[in-house]
Amino acid sequence: MAWRRPFPAAAAGAMRALLASSAALLALGATASAEAVFPAQYRVFAAGMPVLDIEARVELGAETYRLSARMRTRGLVALAAPGEHVSEATGRLRGTEALPWRYLSEGIWRGRPRRLALDWHGVEPVLRLHDPPGPGEHEPVPAELRRGTLDALSALVRLARVVAATGRCEAAAAVYDGRRRMDYVLHTAGRDVLPPWRDAWAGEALRCGFEGRQVAGFRRDRDAGEQARPQRGEAWVAPLVPGGPHVPVRLSLPTPWLGTVEAYLVAGAPPR
Repeated sequence: MAWRRPFPAAAAGAMRALLASSAALLALGATASAEAVFPAQYRVFAAGMPVLDIEARVELGAETYRLSARMRTRGLVALAAPGEHVSEATGRLRGTEALPWRYLSEGIWRGRPRRLALDWHGVEPVLRLHDPPGPGEHEPVPAELRRGTLDALSALVRLARVVAATGRCEAAAAVYDGRRRMDYVLHTAGRDVLPPWRDAWAGEALRCGFEGRQVAGFRRDRDAGEQARPQRGEAWVAPLVPGGPHVPVRLSLPTPWLGTVEAYLVAGAPPR
């Protein structure tokens, strides 16, 4: 896979955050089935224009999970920077907990191909692959802040399972991605009726607010205070069929560079 030109750094960061949220929140409500497979497609818009397609797939066994997502540019963005990004998380389920085994990520960042692999030994994440290594690019994350963390996808699976079990959005998780340490919080924000819009899902949905805040692993060439600024967004979740499990049908992520970036469910199937 390859980008012909890189995204602006800030824009790419916003897209990756939205990708992770879209993919991992697909696990909402799927705990009712011992074996569940859920494919879904999202379309992402910025400034009213389609910029990304996201294909996500969640596989839940009785005690295990596998979550994968593929992001492809489209529209004018695809003309300037055609390409894609792939990520995958695998692990074990225990109640509302998601205990990761491995996280893989591959794509292009700042015009360079990057690959990353993290393994977990109990509560300790181990960086197996970081290509290129980028020595000195980020401040090191202290060992005590790495211990007990999850990858971003597994953390959001955990948050999603809490929502499925309680019907509310109150949850939190600590995330380590091999370079940065983040804290994520999810809270209940109410219920809304989403109006019809293009091919997007429409109807009544539960609104969940989420916030991500970087706490360590800051880039040395950027202001740490700016990097630590909270990034907030909202996700609307609803059953695709009467009585079915809740899944995300819309996501919104305000950014200072692209305005509000939004993702809409345009094709999906209930867990089977």
